[in-house]
Amino acid sequence: MRAPLALAAFSLVISGALVAQTPPPAQPGILGPKLAAKSMAAEAIPGVVAAGEPITLIHDGLPGADGIVGMPDGTAVFIEQNSPRIVRINLDDTLTTLLPDSPGARALGVDSRGRLLGLMLSTPAGKADHLRVLYPAGSAAVLATEVGGKPLFQANDFVVTKRDGVYMTDAGTLMKPAGTEPTSIYYLPKEGTPRRVAEGIVMPNGIALSPDDRTLYVNDSRGDHLVGFDVQADGGLTNRRNVAAYQITDEMRKTFAYQADGLCVDADGRIYVAMPLSVQVFSPAGAFLGRIPLTKKMQNLAFAGKDRRSLYMVSQGSIWKMRTLAHGPLDRAK
Repeated sequence: MRAPLALAAFSLVISGALVAQTPPPAQPGILGPKLAAKSMAAEAIPGVVAAGEPITLIHDGLPGADGIVGMPDGTAVFIEQNSPRIVRINLDDTLTTLLPDSPGARALGVDSRGRLLGLMLSTPAGKADHLRVLYPAGSAAVLATEVGGKPLFQANDFVVTKRDGVYMTDAGTLMKPAGTEPTSIYYLPKEGTPRRVAEGIVMPNGIALSPDDRTLYVNDSRGDHLVGFDVQADGGLTNRRNVAAYQITDEMRKTFAYQADGLCVDADGRIYVAMPLSVQVFSPAGAFLGRIPLTKKMQNLAFAGKDRRSLYMVSQGSIWKMRTLAHGPLDRAK
């Protein structure tokens, strides 16, 4: 959604008198400015990226871009929002259509068999209400449509464990005041009954697992902290805590209706948070390590490439790429 533009003061003539009128301040927009710089230079983040490393805009002007994941062959796949396509970023950074007719995709993941999973919207409902296998051809299957006997409400993002369990956020909506609708985290085991394992985060959005699958991270898009949980053997979550404080300025709060969005981790457990105009990087203990500067509000990001040292960052029809010192996990998509 395009951010509302601030309007200049205007005048009205009332009963022959000229009366100066000043409109109310513009409300924050969901995605903010849409400027895509062609290239930027990274700031040094020890172990993550060298100073001056190019951050290159490799594609722009797409209908939309979100839900990116790395594939086993080193390519990356993303949802082309506002179109029916799911698109592959090849190893040479060209784009090809992977699935031409997948309207309503909200998020993507990859299981241990290399199958591409999608959180999909049913057109009549207009809500992300089922998780299914999308690719390769011939493997299509619906994996989940409900939790606790109730249809998925506003499912938003998910992450796949090494044993093919799925953790999923149900984020409510920005269209209503915070707390108006219930929000949840679901666990969908490979075998067994899906269940709610946490609730009460104001707007749970991006979700990721530590490299050892022992810690679950969740972005609270309407909050100030990255939330963490300990993962139990049965998939349950305990020890909810604030892992890291987002670096949020007053200007960010004025410009953007929400802050943190997508998440990914590297092989050493560092956490990468998609934020307005940057990616913020944190240690596994939650220490702020630095930021990767960008010129749009990031929606999602993922490591890809044969060596998993290419970080792809997507938003609003733009795709950036940066080579890193760190690499993504070698045994999972995100």
